[in-house]
This record gives sequence, C-alpha cells and structure tokens, in this order.
Amino acid sequence: MTKFTDSYPDNLKGDDIPLGGKILAVADVFDALTSRRQYQDRLDLEKVIKIIDTETGTSFEPFVVYNFKFLSLDRLIRILEYGHSDALDPEDLKKLHDYSLREIVEIRQKSNKTDAELEIENIFMRYYLRQYRTD
Repeated sequence: MTKFTDSYPDNLKGDDIPLGGKILAVADVFDALTSRRQYQDRLDLEKVIKIIDTETGTSFEPFVVYNFKFLSLDRLIRILEYGHSDALDPEDLKKLHDYSLREIVEIRQKSNKTDAELEIENIFMRYYLRQYRTD
C-alpha cells in the first residue's frame, strides 16, 4: 500500500489513517496554496495541481485526490471567495456548475478552445485572480 506522511497523529500510516484525515490533508494543502496572504496572492492553479499530483501516492491518497478534482467550479469559487459572497454573480456560478476542477485545468492547457470553454475559463479565472479588496 502507499505510504502516507509519518507525521500523522499517533504515527498512523496508509490504511490506518481515517478517510476524513486523508480528505482534510488534500483540502488543507489546496487551501494553503490558494489562500491569499498579505505578502502573496494565490499560487498559479496549474502549479497547485502539479504539487498535489506530485504528492499523490506519497502524502495523499490517490482516490481522495481523484475525487477532489471533481469538485464543481461554482463550489470551488464559493470556497475560495468565502467572505466575499456579495461579489459573486449567480449567473457566473450557474455557468461554472457543470465544470470541475479537473476540467478547468484541462481547458487551460488546451491551445484550441471552444467558445464555451473560453467563457468558462474567463469566468473562473476572473474570480481566481481577483485582487484583494481595498475597502
């Protein structure tokens, strides 16, 4: 079986780590890499996914990462923009609903995008790259 971090509480490893702990590990790293700080903005989305992919099978359970990538973009934006929900356009969120994190990464890597893909990419990235509020 895969080895997971030796620093887990009680030195649990692999299948001994509860599923909830495995899910939180992926979510925590994603949050850390995509959180805005006063000294740094969000990491590039592709870089975030590359870091997670690199650690899959070592620090992260592959099944958890696979399913994490199916998180819908509207839900992801709501999480990333927590505390700024008044700035979210419901129509944008409707358009993002049928696309996942995995799909936006694939779309961003394509050279020939459909009009629909361009629209989804533009909507998602507008929120992902949004700067801090100054008010």
